[in-house]
Amino acid sequence: VQHGGAVMFTSYYDLMSRLQVSGANDAYDRLTKIGNWYRDVEATFEESGNENRKFYKKYYDNLGLTMQDGGLGTGNGAVGIDGEFTESLLVAATIPYGFFGIGSDDGKCLNITPNLPDKLDFWKIENMAFNGVKYDVSIYEDAVRLNSVSGDTAGLTVKVTLDCPAGKAIYVDGVEQDVTAVDGKTTVTVSLKETIIEVK
Repeated sequence: VQHGGAVMFTSYYDLMSRLQVSGANDAYDRLTKIGNWYRDVEATFEESGNENRKFYKKYYDNLGLTMQDGGLGTGNGAVGIDGEFTESLLVAATIPYGFFGIGSDDGKCLNITPNLPDKLDFWKIENMAFNGVKYDVSIYEDAVRLNSVSGDTAGLTVKVTLDCPAGKAIYVDGVEQDVTAVDGKTTVTVSLKETIIEVK
């Protein structure tokens, strides 16, 4: 955390910046590397049979680093990514906020602007919540699907923005919409419900 250490939550800002500047493929590659690193650490931890914090101290000691906790080692280059740093969960938030482009301007309209990496055919998040409504959402190269929608959807809408190359149109549940693309993107707003919105 000091003098060359690391705090995991800052990777959220790195990933969101990569999405905006370098695109979904670059951000996804970085997210994958982070995930692979944690899988390696977790596998080593499972084999060790030690308590979590003692394991991490030994792991980082072997790397020549120390943990933040004063009882288990302090010093320059401390790595603050173990149990007490719950803000590290921000890294996972890049998936709905960044890759799925989920947000809202007014709390009544759910915005979805997907950024699907080329390495994936689709990406799905289950059990999301918006204004008391639960839903699952899947993104594809040219489509967004909402299903398992439950709760009071009265007055709620969903706005989906997709790339729309020349000669293509946007469809809602198979019905073509009279919407004009602007700068190669098209946006449609419909009632929040189980639906598929696609460009074809």
